[in-house]
Amino acid sequence: MDEAVYVEQNFRDGVPGRGRVARARFERCRFQGAPLMEWATDGAVFDGCQFDGARLNASRHVKSAFLNCSFAGANLFTAEFVRCKMTGSGFPEATWRGSRIEGGDWSYCNLRYAELSRANFREANLRDVDFSHANLSDGCFVGADMTRAVLARANLQGADFRGAVITGIDFRQVSLQGVRLDYGQAAAVVNSLGAQVE
Repeated sequence: MDEAVYVEQNFRDGVPGRGRVARARFERCRFQGAPLMEWATDGAVFDGCQFDGARLNASRHVKSAFLNCSFAGANLFTAEFVRCKMTGSGFPEATWRGSRIEGGDWSYCNLRYAELSRANFREANLRDVDFSHANLSDGCFVGADMTRAVLARANLQGADFRGAVITGIDFRQVSLQGVRLDYGQAAAVVNSLGAQVE
């Protein structure tokens, strides 16, 4: 069956598919303020779409792609993103409480101030993500690629970074109280603070 393609359409009143979208493609479409509660996507692609103010409460997304999308002020309460590709998307003032994240590609995302405690970013691609001021407490980042991620003033209490790639992270504005690191990472942190490990 051919993939359904929607280009520059307005879905403010909802989307086709009776709450479920699989293997469809949306390009530069608008979902601002849309009622997308309990919405389910599976393998769908959203490229350059706007979800500003959309209500995505209890929605579930599996292996879908949200590329360079805007979620400003979106309600993501108890939403689930399972192995999704979120590259370049922004989430300013989005509500994350109770949301669930499982892996995926979040490279180049703007997650400043995001409430992401207990998020599971195990083996996720987090290159160049802006996590500044975010709550990442008790999160799992084991094996993730965090190259050049921004963690300034983020809450990392209880987070597990063992095995993660932390090359290029500036730790000068980061509290590592209660953070789990492996020995190699500890040396990299010390080096980023200007000291030399011999």
